[in-house]
This record gives sequence, structure tokens and C-alpha cells, in this order.
Amino acid sequence: MSEVPSHIQKLAASHCEPLFLSVPYLGDGHTPEKANGTITFIEYRGRIFGITCAHVYEEQEPTGKWLTLHGSERYIYQLGTLTPDGYKSLFRPLRNNPNDNGADIAIIELGESVKQVHFDCKGKQAINLDNWVEPNWNEIDVPVAFGYPTEHKKIQSKDVLGCPLLSVAAEITRPISTNDATFLLASSFESDNVYFFSGMSGGPVYSVTEPDGNPDIIGIVFEGTPGSSKEWNTRDDQSFYTEKDIQIRAYTFTPDIFEQWLQQVNYL
Repeated sequence: MSEVPSHIQKLAASHCEPLFLSVPYLGDGHTPEKANGTITFIEYRGRIFGITCAHVYEEQEPTGKWLTLHGSERYIYQLGTLTPDGYKSLFRPLRNNPNDNGADIAIIELGESVKQVHFDCKGKQAINLDNWVEPNWNEIDVPVAFGYPTEHKKIQSKDVLGCPLLSVAAEITRPISTNDATFLLASSFESDNVYFFSGMSGGPVYSVTEPDGNPDIIGIVFEGTPGSSKEWNTRDDQSFYTEKDIQIRAYTFTPDIFEQWLQQVNYL
């Protein structure tokens, strides 16, 4: 598949969006340099959740920034609350710290106001796992990962910051199995890749076996190569990777796996 069909790109854009790290009350404004991850919206048993990576969640405390959603009508949702002890994020990580062996995943339950106001305003919808159809895993060869890279944002006007949704289609390195916690996508191109994938963490991965069909979510991105331009430019001449190589690592994602995650963070 040489190009991701437009209807799949539009569907992915409705399922996820940038998750910005902002100083309290957006005191740092909204610039192309603002760091972000990706949040994917999931509906399960009639409840709406957001998924991102734990390492995105963990960036809040050392930077003094909060995870936020930004609306198209000059409002923001700060996904946390102020307590007598300071700010408390409403995300629940599956690991206690970066050295923990838990999955690099964090989950938040989103209130009805987010669904009614934010979803309608921005044309978002949650992936309904209650209607999820399991794909034929043996037929999957080139899944497509989506997310919002940090380094490719542009100011479109005085009041609008463009944050493009990036799609990355790459080959699986071995058949995907629900018995495996993660899987790897990797490809080498004839021409150089000009994108950096940092910021895509938390984005969905879909199986696309039929170009005209609807995709099925099968994964959540947690790492991409090349990541940031800073890291990429410091690699030495012994590096295994070239400008033509890309990789995406993702957690395998099914309703059963999501239920296990929800149980781990006491949402079920």
C-alpha cells in the first residue's frame, strides 16, 4: 500500500488529537515549540477514556507543566485538578516510575462534558471497543500508525497553530499475536525520511487489509525512530539507522488487553 486512503486518515483524525504539555492556565502560549504527546479516545462499556503513554504523563512533574486538550474555540481542558498538596493529574499510569516494568501507558476517564463539548466542537469520536471486530492477524502485513509529531507544528495564523497528523505505514517484523505485549513496525525507503516521530506516543495503530474497508485498531504507539532531531543528529557513524530507516514500536491492543489495563489502574 503506497498511500494511506483518505477515509482512514479522516477516521484516525477523529479518534485522536495532540496532548499538549502547558504551563498552568496556558501561561506559555501556544507555539510550534510546545511539547506534546498524542491521546487516543476509547469507548468501553459505555464509558469514554483517553490513552497516552506513561512517559508523556511523567513529563508533567519535572517540567511543571500540565497535560491539556485544546479546543477550536479558544478554550483548554486541563486534565488534572488542584489539591491542597498541589496539582494532581487525572491520568492513571500503569507504571510507578520510568524504571518500573509496567507498561508505558497512562489512562484517563473523560467526563460527559468533554464528550458533549469537546468532541462535538472538534469532530472527535471514541473508538468503540464494544463493537470491535477482531482482524485476521495472519493477514496483517503493513499496519498504519498515527500520531502528532512535536517537531512539525506550524503557525497558520495569529490564533491558529497547525499540528499535523502523521501516518506511518511500515511492515511488521514478525506476525502480530495477541500473546505478545508489543510489536515492531520497520521499513527502509528509497528516499530519505524527513519526519521525526517524537510526539506520536499514545497514537493508534490500525490494521488496513482492505484499502476500501474500515480499519481495526490493533495497537498504541509508544516509541518511534527517528525520535527527536536532537537525538538523531548526535548519533555517530556506527549507527545502525540511516535516513531511509523508520521504526514504530506499539503495544498490542484488544478489548481484553484494555480491560486488563483498566483493572490495573482501578477503573474496573
